[in-house]
Amino acid sequence: MWAHVYFFKGKLLFPSVASIGGPAYLEIEPVEVLSLKEATPERIASVLATVHARGNPRIPAPGRGNFPKHVVLRPAGARSQREFERGSRLWTIRIEGDTMELTPWRPRPDRGREPWSERTEHFEGEGAALALARRLLEQIEEGEEPGPAYA
Repeated sequence: MWAHVYFFKGKLLFPSVASIGGPAYLEIEPVEVLSLKEATPERIASVLATVHARGNPRIPAPGRGNFPKHVVLRPAGARSQREFERGSRLWTIRIEGDTMELTPWRPRPDRGREPWSERTEHFEGEGAALALARRLLEQIEEGEEPGPAYA
């Protein structure tokens, strides 16, 4: 199961993630939102449990003419996709049984983002969600993300 979390202007955003066939996914509503001020490891773990319970429902892939707007823009308070992309950070979370992986994404030199696989961290066992949540908060506080001109 896959989950996404964004950090933008003091908010953590957890959109639901649907499978649209093959390795492709689309973020859909509902979007869970936590302010950084209220984002304790316990609250983040609770939100992850909610998102995990929804799973990755299978939906038809939208056509080019009816591709939806990014569902996180309104809850993020972003004026545009461009503003959101420039000012946000993204992590993917993979959940398999009692194992969780946290992978930060980094800007690509050309445009867009890509997984920063070398920074993937694994968490296992009963306390995996809390450990992942603590690490996510640490990465937010540390500002661990390269600029677009990484090597």
